Amino acid sequence: MSTLPEPVVLVPVVLVYDGACPFCAAAAQTVRIRKAVGALRIINARETDDAPLLADIRAHKLDLNTGIVVKFEGRFWHGVDALHLLAMIGSEHGWLNRLNVALFRHRRLAVIAYPLMKTVRNLSLFILRRPQI
Repeated sequence: MSTLPEPVVLVPVVLVYDGACPFCAAAAQTVRIRKAVGALRIINARETDDAPLLADIRAHKLDLNTGIVVKFEGRFWHGVDALHLLAMIGSEHGWLNRLNVALFRHRRLAVIAYPLMKTVRNLSLFILRRPQI
């Protein structure tokens, strides 16, 4: 009697972002990952009722004011590391996803670009008179 292989269980990839930042919100809604990686769950940190997830992020001493957070395969990725991870597992469906993968799969480029992205986020929150998280 032959045994069937164990089914592969894909754990969702969780992306947590600041929904008050219009750039963060727009970017988060366009992110796509490859189907082979799993499902992508996108969470606005300002509107979620997932208190355990936010508590877990705080327990890992990750600050959503300084970067997005991605939970993947039980591990947390923050800021530039999260952006780089999303590029590595990203789908190339759509021009913005192709651009993200092309630019940020290269860690050096991600490290250079991320501070600029944080500055744009902080400036937009200031202009819109929205508080930090």
